[in-house]
Amino acid sequence: MGPTDLVEKKKANKKKDVVVQEFRNRFEHTDTKRLSPLQLMRYVLDTHDHGRPFFMNFLILYFSLLGETTTSNKVNVR
Repeated sequence: MGPTDLVEKKKANKKKDVVVQEFRNRFEHTDTKRLSPLQLMRYVLDTHDHGRPFFMNFLILYFSLLGETTTSNKVNVR
């Protein structure tokens, strides 16, 4: 329709993604592989993070509540 062609890209590798690894590294000290949204919310409130860490945690919590609660109520941390 337009002058720009759409190109399908391969799915991103989660193990090499810097943002995913940054989030997962925060939970290496825990024994669980999955957190409930309530656990993540408590973590956000208790850590008093500012800037990027807060926004990452908030967005993961937000999308987990809106998108994933229909199928599963857990947040992947590993």
